[in-house]
Amino acid sequence: MGMSASQARLLSLTSRMHDLEFQAQGIQYSKLDLIDLKQKEYDEYLEALDATKFQMSIVTPEGKQLQDITYTNMIMANTGGGIHPMYIVTNNAGQIYLPEQITSKIKPMPNSLESFLEIVAKNYLYSSRMDLNTQDEYIAEMRKDGNYNYWQAVFYQLGGYKDDNGEIVSGRGFATISHEKAVDREWLEKTLNSGDAQLFKLTAEKSLFNENKINIFAETSLSVDPDLTEISNTELIQQATVDYEKAIQDVDAKETKLDMQLAKIDQQHSALKTEFDSVKQIVSKNIDRSFKCFNA
Repeated sequence: MGMSASQARLLSLTSRMHDLEFQAQGIQYSKLDLIDLKQKEYDEYLEALDATKFQMSIVTPEGKQLQDITYTNMIMANTGGGIHPMYIVTNNAGQIYLPEQITSKIKPMPNSLESFLEIVAKNYLYSSRMDLNTQDEYIAEMRKDGNYNYWQAVFYQLGGYKDDNGEIVSGRGFATISHEKAVDREWLEKTLNSGDAQLFKLTAEKSLFNENKINIFAETSLSVDPDLTEISNTELIQQATVDYEKAIQDVDAKETKLDMQLAKIDQQHSALKTEFDSVKQIVSKNIDRSFKCFNA
């Protein structure tokens, strides 16, 4: 190989080795990113292990049990085959959230309790029941299954009532809750915890205008109500574990691929370095030979 060709070859080899070194550096940075990603996934997994959820106590023929809180579960007398305390949820304006099947039928608000109870029973509680037809049948069914006292109290909360001191308590009015939110546990917990909604529990009796007695609702919260329990969210933890293991497998697979690319680059670089050293020796010998010629 002539002097010019050898020098050109050295330049070419140097350029290719620098290019491989640049590629290797980029892969090393990518591996550092994967280390950061692993740490992020691990931190999120640890956070998920602390996940909790609220459940309410229900009494069934088999004994006391716990069930996830949702708006629907908290306003239905017989939830999961058991009985439990009854609640209303209000927005920041104090309006009572009611299912859209009811609110669509109470504009304007009925003047009589019986008319309101018929709307609730016919359009919400027993909308699929073909054996109930008259107002008396609907109300009798509500008394039978434990829904009567609750919805009676809701009616007077909506329109207003007189307390034991003879003072008039103004009506709250209502707001509509969608079906999606009504069955969404996470929405209810988030809204209550953020203060965007308040929780009230069916409790003692108070006087009405006609001197009858009804239950009223007292304010409570997720943190103080003895019938609401915060427990580990095993479903979320299990899902987080599955997600974490999959994420780590994906990261490991990417890391393995990068290691293979690095190994390939290292092999190529070693081969080029060997050739570079060989050509460099040829150039060096050619230079020595040239000097000897001139010195002669």
